Order: sequence, then C-alpha cells, then structure tokens
Amino acid sequence: MIVLRRHAAIVALLLLLAPLYFIWSWNAGVGQLGTDGPSYLMMANHYAHGPTGDPVYADTATYSRFPPLYPLLLAWCHAADDFQLVHTVTTSCLIFALLAFYTWLVLEGMSSAQATLLVLLFAALPGSWLAGLTVQSEYLYLMWSLLAVTLLAVYQRSRAINALYGAAIFIALATLTRAIGISLFAPLLLALLRTPKRQALVALLASLLPVLIWYLLHRSRVSYTDALALIYSGDGLSTLRSQLAKELPALQKGFAGNFLLHMQLRPIAYVLGLLCLAGASWRTIRLKPDAIYIGSNLAILLIWPYPEEAQRFLWVLVPLLIAQPVLAVSEWSDKTATARVPQLPTVVLAASILLMLLPAFSLASDRYRSASFTDLPEARTFVSWYGQDADHAWDMVSIQTAMINSMRRIAEDVPAGDCVIATRPDLINYFGRRRSYFPPLNSVPDPYFGRQLRAHGCHFAFGMSSADGRYPTPMFPMPRLGEKLNVVFYNTIPDDSGNRFKLTSMLARLD
Repeated sequence: MIVLRRHAAIVALLLLLAPLYFIWSWNAGVGQLGTDGPSYLMMANHYAHGPTGDPVYADTATYSRFPPLYPLLLAWCHAADDFQLVHTVTTSCLIFALLAFYTWLVLEGMSSAQATLLVLLFAALPGSWLAGLTVQSEYLYLMWSLLAVTLLAVYQRSRAINALYGAAIFIALATLTRAIGISLFAPLLLALLRTPKRQALVALLASLLPVLIWYLLHRSRVSYTDALALIYSGDGLSTLRSQLAKELPALQKGFAGNFLLHMQLRPIAYVLGLLCLAGASWRTIRLKPDAIYIGSNLAILLIWPYPEEAQRFLWVLVPLLIAQPVLAVSEWSDKTATARVPQLPTVVLAASILLMLLPAFSLASDRYRSASFTDLPEARTFVSWYGQDADHAWDMVSIQTAMINSMRRIAEDVPAGDCVIATRPDLINYFGRRRSYFPPLNSVPDPYFGRQLRAHGCHFAFGMSSADGRYPTPMFPMPRLGEKLNVVFYNTIPDDSGNRFKLTSMLARLD
C-alpha cells in the first residue's frame, strides 16, 4: 500500500491517458499510405488464417523483410481482420511502454513527480499521438527497448544476473519487432564484458538465438543487409558522404517534427536536441546503458537509406533523449550513487517542451473538429490532416483517400491469377488483393525497360500521383508506356480552385 501511494501520480496519469489514447486511435484505417502498416496487416492475416487466408497476403508474409513479432501479436489477439482491435492492441503497448519509461526514470533517481511529468510530456508529443493513428510496430518496440534499458541499468548497479537475463530476452523481443533492435546489443555486450563467462554466454544466447532462428528459417526476397550491400557496393565512401548529407538534416527535422506541428518553433527544438546530445555524450563517457544505446541507434540511422522516415525512427529514442540533459546535470553536480535528480532542470525542460506543445494542441484540436464539417469526416484519422498548412492537409488526405478507393477497385478489373506493376507493391497487395511487382527504374533505357516491365508476366500497371526517392516521377510507370497505355480506369480530385481536376491514380492494361 505504501508503494502504491508513492506511485499514485503515475497510476492516475495512466488511468487518464489510456482512455484518451484509445478514443483517439479508435479508427478503421491505416492512417497514412507511406507506412509499413499494410505489410504488417497482411502478415497478421496470414499468421491468423494460415492456408485458408488470402493467397496474396500469404505470399507477401512468406517473403516479407519485416520481423514477425508485431503481426504475430495482432494475430494472437484476433486483431488481424479488425482495424479497431488492431489500434486497441497497438495502443495498449504504448501504455505499457509509458510505465516502463516511468520505471527507468525513477531508477535513475527522479522523484515520482518528476518521472510522471516527463511521462506526461512524452505522451503529449505530436509524434506520440500521431503514431496512434497508424498501424506501426513503434509502440511495441518502445516497450521492449525501454524494458531492456531498465534491466541493463539494474544489472549495472546490482549485478543481479536475473536482470541481465531479462534484458537479453527483451533485446531479442525488440529485434524481432524491429531490426533496429540490434542497436541494443551495444550496451548488452558492454555489460557482458564484466560478467562471468558462463553467465555471459547464457545471456548472449538468450538475446541472439531467437533472432538467428527467425532469420535462418524465414525466406525474405530482399533483406535489410541485401539492401545496404547493394547501396554501398559501388563507391562506398562517396555513397556514405551523399547519405550523410541527406540524413543529418533529415534527423534534425525529424527530431523537431516529434515536438512540433508549427515549424516556426523549430529553433527551440533544435536547441533541445543539442542539449539532449550533449547529455547523452556525457553519459556515454560514464558508460550508461541508455546513452550507449542512443549512440548505437543514431549511428545506424546515419547510414540507413530512408531519410524520409527520420521522424518515426527517432521517436523511439525521444523518451530517453529528453531525460539526458536532466540526468547529466544531476550526475555532473553530484557524483554520489544515491543522488536525487534536482527539480530545477526538470522544470526548465518541461517548460521548453510545453512551449512547443501548446500550439500543436491548438492546431490539432481545431483540425479534429473541422473534419466533421467536410466531405471527408474520416480525414481526422489521417496523419496528413494535422499538417500546418490546411489547404495542403486537405489535398494530401483527398489524394490518399482517392488512391485507396482506386486500389480497392483493382480486384474488380484484374483477374485473380494476374499481377500489377506498381511503385508500391505492398499497397496493391493489401488494398487490391493482387500480386504486384516494382517497375524498372526510370534510368533503364529502352528496349530494356519494356523487357524488365514484362519479366513477371503482369498485364496491368498502376500509377499514383505520389512519388518517392526511388521513383521521383508521379504516375510512374505510365509516362514510359507512351502509346502502349490502355487505360482501364482513373481517379481524379478537384484542385484548389474547384474548376479543374488532378489525376491521383490510374490502372492501365499493358498491350
């Protein structure tokens, strides 16, 4: 009872946050087309139904490069075919992750009030609640990674071997949730250097075996290591310089994006980011497991060739990052192991974050209410709806909705045994329920382009107005088809003036 009273603040906070988050995330959509959600949902469907499930989903799951634990969780919770249940299960992982965050903060010397305040601030970040609209593994990964960091900190202080074994198991679970979990091996290996050999071997096996078994048994068409090897196989140094030139600004903006919806306040976020890095650097010198994990994770992100995902990738580090300046100041001013974290740095940190949060809440609440007065009330379930520019937000949601409707129509026009060429095969697989393959790159010259286009035997191609780094041309591969274009259907939306229409997607038959 005494322990419960001591932690009454976090219990009350979680009892408040849980229903708010469940209401917020209760929707029937993927939240954003650019995510990996459709792949996870197809994997969950396959794990839930086995040979009786959709054959396209089964094929996608069999050769997917994504780790299995998140879709397995959805399948075990009977959420594979129920969007509301998907979001409920996913959001539940966040609530447990917040509890793990609180536990780590208290372990590091913060009072219950300080730790509860930081948990509240992290839960209130736009990056945290916008992720609740999507079908992603971040919430589950955050839970495993924070539990692993907490137990590594316990082991560093007490040498309790069960804490090390627990950390090893959570690291395995984190890596089976997201591949970036390998960054947790850095603090684990450091801990093993000070552990008796037999116990160190047991912990190492506990962390590695589940991951090795999965990757040895699973058949992925293209793994992450294959992708990295292909990217850096030429002039690796030149590629690395180019990658860093794109990734460093992306990480900077991504960090700010987790705190802001109004980009005018970016300087505050940038200063906070520098303080977080300074604190993490100081604590890395002192061999703190959380700081070492932050460093190894950031090192991987620097070479990871997906700068457009920087905000999402960084979000799982944000709770640890925002605590670094406060903990570093505490450790700098008082070297005793039992020192309590001073309150003033916590208050300053909270004030700076709150300064960024208030405009974000104002904008988000206005957009949430305004969606009811539009032709697309479901707009409130899209991440893009909460962008700073209202016209651009409307445009993005309209385009995504139109593309989803078009892809769902594909099953009516493409025979079950046929396939579709598209720049986002995962979306065609999920919404269109047809097999899909990437088109050749635009740099491939004729006639090789046409040969590669037909290599899979597909008789259809689907173009969408969105573009990415690999296929920067909208509606690709339609511009390369020329007179060979035989339109089956297309979809448009009105432009800003309402007098013209913008093409969002098109299905064409390959002659």
